[in-house]
Amino acid sequence: MIHLLTRTLVPSWQCHCSLQSEVIFPIAEARQDSAVLPAITRLRANYPELAHHHATAGNALLRLLGLSKSPEQGDLSGMRQQLCAALKARQAHFRLSAQLDVPPLGTLTPAEQALCTLWLATRPQPCFPLNMLLAERVAHQELTGGPSAGLRLH
Repeated sequence: MIHLLTRTLVPSWQCHCSLQSEVIFPIAEARQDSAVLPAITRLRANYPELAHHHATAGNALLRLLGLSKSPEQGDLSGMRQQLCAALKARQAHFRLSAQLDVPPLGTLTPAEQALCTLWLATRPQPCFPLNMLLAERVAHQELTGGPSAGLRLH
C-alpha cells in the first residue's frame, strides 16, 4: 500500500492541479466573476508548497520501505512531522478549494461540459491511475518475458 501511495502521490497531485487550472478555475471565474480571484490566486500559490510536501512525504515513505536512495535512509524520526505537515497543507488547500463553490457535474452548461471534455482529451489514455497500472504491467512483462499474473486489466 505504501509503495502504491508513493507512486501515485505526485501524479495525482499533478492531475489535480491541471484540472483546477484548466477547468475548475475558468468555470468558477465565469460564474462568479472577480469575487473568486483571491481564492484562485491563493490556490495557485499553494501548488509549489504542496508539491514539496508530497515529495518530502513520498521520500519519507520510501525510507520506511527501505527503498530510498537518500543517505538518511534509516532515519524515520521526522516522518511524522513531514506527513502531518503535508496533511495540514492539503486540508487547507481543499478548504480553500471548497470556497470556489463549483457546481456539480450534472449542472454544467454545454460550454462548461466542452471545457471538461477538452481537458479530458489532453490527458494520457487510459486516464490516471489506469495508465500507471498498465505501465507497471508492461514493465513486469519486459522484466520477466511474460504476462503479469497479478495485473489483469481486461
